[in-house]
Amino acid sequence: MTTINLATLRVKLTADNEEYKQNVDAAKTQSKDFGDNMTKFVGGATVAAFAVAAKAVADFSRESVAEFQQFDKQIREVYTLMPGMSQKAMTAMSADVMEFSADVGRVSDEVIPALYQAISAGVPNDNVFEFMRVASDTAAGGVTDLETAVDGLSSVINAYGQENITATQAADLLFTAVKGGKTTIDDLSRSLFQVNPTAASLGLEFGNVTAALAAMTSQGVPTAVATTQLRQLLVELSKEGSKTAETFERVSGQSFSQFISQGGNLQGALAILEQAAADSDISLKDMFSSVEAAGAAMALTGAGAGKFAQELEAAANASGATEEAAAIMNDSLEHQEALA
Repeated sequence: MTTINLATLRVKLTADNEEYKQNVDAAKTQSKDFGDNMTKFVGGATVAAFAVAAKAVADFSRESVAEFQQFDKQIREVYTLMPGMSQKAMTAMSADVMEFSADVGRVSDEVIPALYQAISAGVPNDNVFEFMRVASDTAAGGVTDLETAVDGLSSVINAYGQENITATQAADLLFTAVKGGKTTIDDLSRSLFQVNPTAASLGLEFGNVTAALAAMTSQGVPTAVATTQLRQLLVELSKEGSKTAETFERVSGQSFSQFISQGGNLQGALAILEQAAADSDISLKDMFSSVEAAGAAMALTGAGAGKFAQELEAAANASGATEEAAAIMNDSLEHQEALA
């Protein structure tokens, strides 16, 4: 019995059929020529083997149609976010999705939902695929899915503003926090909403946030708890009328937001409070009204001050962290096969 390689058969039939459609009137002779083509390729195969091959071709066709229908449905969901989009623009975006998927080695079933999320989060259409490439590297290096990476990056950019931080800068700082702390891209993406709006409103650079979280999680504080504690620390440092804010302004001669706007950072602010506590012969934790804020302060001062300083320096030199991590993961056999 002749052995038939079904994968080779599919490629052969697809290629020959495409060549045929380009040169012959398909309406009149396609069925006959396609059948002759199959017969020539199968050669001396038995009827049973021929039937197996024919079924494989039919299954392949059905799968291809189903995949196209799925792609069409998903991409149309993206179009709904852009009312008035022209047919030409729709066609161009579909082509961009397929090109992007091939370039980064991701299937469209993963790319299109992430694209939908990026556009709905406010990423401009004219640079959405540039953003998606950064997200893809973030997902690869952070060993997470594309939608999670899109969520994390867009949350940072929306909190701080596109004019203040780029997707690449945000990704580099996230990776630096992952390297320095006990956290992941998944954890950060799920939890940063707790602290980013407050930090951004005070003008505190995102690198201060990621450095603090790296230092805190390195001590075993879960990411979700660390972001909550850090937020409360910032609230008490900045809220008018709070004991902490009044103490800081009295000993420093300026408010916390003024201190930050003039080039100060979170570690410097905590050092001022730590000295004030020592001068008053009380514990630093007594400077705060809540256990959450006190917990963050205690983790970032004293024995934890050195680690915080180390992470602030790492954040200042974070450029390229995403690219480096992605390059390592993209060199895997699995990813290389996806690109093939």
